[in-house]
Amino acid sequence: SGNFNHRQLALLGHALGDPAAEYTVVSHSTSHQVTRQTARTDLKDLTELGFLESEEVGNTVVYTPAPDLERRIQTVGRRTK
Repeated sequence: SGNFNHRQLALLGHALGDPAAEYTVVSHSTSHQVTRQTARTDLKDLTELGFLESEEVGNTVVYTPAPDLERRIQTVGRRTK
């Protein structure tokens, strides 16, 4: 967990429990009471690491858990031990 902030860890935990969840910059910003830029950075970082997928829906980018999120998280856990 050293590579992730508390907001990202909370999002990943939520995503594991709800694989159909959808996240946006606004929803992440509101949930964690951070600026939209901070929320955008959190979501982009998780997407670049392969934990989330993103899709443009109109003017909004919607982020969803990667289909194999649990496996990806386990892989990272093994690398950090």
